Amino acid sequence: GKISFVKLYHPDDTDRIFQTVESALNEKKSFQLEYRIRHQSGEWRWIEEVGVGVYNGDQLLLLEGFVSDITTQKLSEEKLKKVAEENLRVFNNAVSLNAIAGFDGYFKRISPSWSRRLGWTQEELLSKPFVAFVHPDDLEATLKASEHIGSGNNLLNFENRYRSKDGSYRWLLWSSA
Repeated sequence: GKISFVKLYHPDDTDRIFQTVESALNEKKSFQLEYRIRHQSGEWRWIEEVGVGVYNGDQLLLLEGFVSDITTQKLSEEKLKKVAEENLRVFNNAVSLNAIAGFDGYFKRISPSWSRRLGWTQEELLSKPFVAFVHPDDLEATLKASEHIGSGNNLLNFENRYRSKDGSYRWLLWSSA
């Protein structure tokens, strides 16, 4: 009774909290929110709140719900997001041709350097099996290499030629896992 729970809300979350709860109460539905509150120590904590209005006829008597501290989860999500963003920056800004390929024979993700080196758009490279770009004389060795990787092995120093959009071929040196 010394402080209103509402006064603990983070200023950036207050309007959204009120709008979400008010909308749920108007529709007589439950609500679920994630927001920040100020801890006694002064730090901000993330909480998840699930609640519902309790009515007597049309009269709202009280809000009933459950509040749980999800700060650790939110901090972990933020760290994971930063790692993913850093990995994406490294993947996309590398001068080497980075790729993730599936065992179905298609590239799933390629770095922008593929388009710069070979002239194909990302969409063109992702829409065809990767062997469609391999020089015919290198096809058998490339399929064997793919099979080797598909068996759970790493592959170092594999060379083959890839067709550029202009029809010429470029030698590539692969390392795959």
